[in-house]
Amino acid sequence: FESWEQVGNWFNALEQSKMVVTPEIQSKADELTKGKVSDEEKVRALYDFVAMNFRYIGVDLGIGRYSPHAAADILANRYGDCKDKHTLFAALLKAIGITAYPALSSQFKMDSALPSPGLFNHVITAIPKGDLFLFADTTPEMAPFGALISPLRDRQVLVVPSGAPARLVK
Repeated sequence: FESWEQVGNWFNALEQSKMVVTPEIQSKADELTKGKVSDEEKVRALYDFVAMNFRYIGVDLGIGRYSPHAAADILANRYGDCKDKHTLFAALLKAIGITAYPALSSQFKMDSALPSPGLFNHVITAIPKGDLFLFADTTPEMAPFGALISPLRDRQVLVVPSGAPARLVK
């Protein structure tokens, strides 16, 4: 890869077809957000559902290290790794009209001059808030909404928006 934009385009191609809002995803999103008034309440309800009800199981073999499963499969099977949990969370958010992007992260020091998906070992969710992002990690099953484990804080992540170039942000 010659640029972070190329890395983002590559990951986006793997993920976008997996974030389909199926009738099951729509129904679950509607059920979980029923009676919630604000977007923040809705986001928290969906976060809590994904974070606390899906077992983390990660198998890093071949393209499976990077490509998530379909959101509907994750919902049905009740397990997945970090990119799967992000994909389900993002699909549920999409079902209620809230945008979310994958943010590829690493607990290790990264050289921003060397674009490569191999640098990343974790996917969290970036929810746009104006020019900034609210980051959420659905992987730690009991972490409160918006909390990031210390090795992820104050690190660069590659935010991969659909329809816009990927970019490194802190």
